[in-house]
Amino acid sequence: MGCAMQWPLREGDMVEARRFVMAESFSMAPQGFGTIDRRAGLVGRASELRALEEALRHVHEDGKARTVTLSGATGIGKTRLVRDFLSKQRDTGGRAAPRVFRGSAREGGAAYDVFARVLRARFGIVEGMDAEAAKAQVRSQVAAVLEDRKVGDVCFFLGQLLELEFLDSPLIQAVRSDPQQMRLLRRAVIKRFLEADAWHVPQAMRDTSPDSTDQDGEKTSQRLKAAGRGPIVLVFDDLHWAHEESLDLLSYLVDSLDAPILTLCLGRPEMIARRDDW
Repeated sequence: MGCAMQWPLREGDMVEARRFVMAESFSMAPQGFGTIDRRAGLVGRASELRALEEALRHVHEDGKARTVTLSGATGIGKTRLVRDFLSKQRDTGGRAAPRVFRGSAREGGAAYDVFARVLRARFGIVEGMDAEAAKAQVRSQVAAVLEDRKVGDVCFFLGQLLELEFLDSPLIQAVRSDPQQMRLLRRAVIKRFLEADAWHVPQAMRDTSPDSTDQDGEKTSQRLKAAGRGPIVLVFDDLHWAHEESLDLLSYLVDSLDAPILTLCLGRPEMIARRDDW
C-alpha cells in the first residue's frame, strides 16, 4: 500500500510520499542510552512535527487526501507525537484549524471497533447516550452534509459501524443476501460520506455571492478556505488490535479518498507485519 519511509526524513520527502512509517529501529538517541532515554529522545522532535505539519499543509492547500503511518513499539512516542502535532494546530496563524476525530482499537473489540470510536467522535455520540437520540443525531448531521440525498443508505451503513440499527432501503434489501456486495457497498458509502463531509460547508458559513457559487467543483477548495473550513484529520490509534475488517476498510479508504482528509494510522510493528501491502 504505497511506500514506507523511515526517519530521518529528508527535505521534500513529505511532498512526494503519501505515507511513511516511523520505525522503532531508528533512534535519535546516542548509542549506550537506556530504553527510557531512547523513548524520551523520540518525543516532541521538531523534524517529525514538521513532517506532519507539511502533510497537513498539503492537504489544506491541495485539497487532496494524505496518509501517515506511525509504527513503533509501545512507549516509543507515537501518540505523544500526534498529540503534540494536533495541539499546535489550535493556533494556525489565520489558517482554518482542522476538524479532528480520533479513536483507538481495543483488544477483543468488535469488528469495526476503531471506526465506531472515530465516528462517535465525529457525531458527538457519548457513552451512555440513548440509542434513539444517537440515531436522530446521526441522521440530522448526515442529512446536513448530504443535503438530504441518499441519507437512508448512508445512515444504515454508518449504523452498522456504530452499532445503531437504522431501517434498510430497497437497495440494501436487494443486496443483503450477498455478503460481497454488502461489503463493497458499505465501503463505497463510507467513502462517499467522508468525502462529502470534508468538502461540506455549512449553510451559515457559505458565501452566496454569484462569483463564489461552485457549480462545477473547480472552486471547492477556495470555497472551503473562504469559509474558514479546515480539513479533516482522522486518527486511528492502536491498529495492532484492529480486526481485519477494520484494516480492510481503512486500507480501501486511504487508497481511494479524494478530499481534504489527513489520515493518521498508529500501531505497533505487528500491524505492519499483518499487512504486507501497507
